[in-house]
Amino acid sequence: MFRALLVLLLVVQAPLVARSAVARIGDLDIAYDASRWRIARLIQGLLFECIAEGCSYDAVTVRAVPSKSQVCTPASLTARVSGRSEVLKTPGGGELTFHAVSRDLGCRNLVAPRVAACATHGGSTYSFDAGPLGCQTGPGDSEGGVLELIAGASPAKKVP
Repeated sequence: MFRALLVLLLVVQAPLVARSAVARIGDLDIAYDASRWRIARLIQGLLFECIAEGCSYDAVTVRAVPSKSQVCTPASLTARVSGRSEVLKTPGGGELTFHAVSRDLGCRNLVAPRVAACATHGGSTYSFDAGPLGCQTGPGDSEGGVLELIAGASPAKKVP
């Protein structure tokens, strides 16, 4: 009986192992932890919702549009979000260059900034957007979710 209880305690307290998954949108693969993120399909993209216990990340929308209809430059992002801009290189191969903008909404209460990032690859512009649209939300972490998903982004692997 004691051994069974000890085994049960070890099983219950074992840490959750990250379930690696890959979401594809256009010619972009996004590696993510399936135990942290739930994905919903949108008309032109994906919605990543953080479902992990204690996760404060805001939902992240990832869209793909033809590069002709949406350019991806620091100036275009800054105009769209009107905030501070920075260029982010994806870790690893550096095959993609992301431009990112973060905007403090100027709310009197504690609200996460609005974050937008984009990269162009294979004739499409991929945009990552997160954060509140107004001041009627609680604190969240819009930057962390976008940065985590950008870190998992890479050009889609060609299947022979």
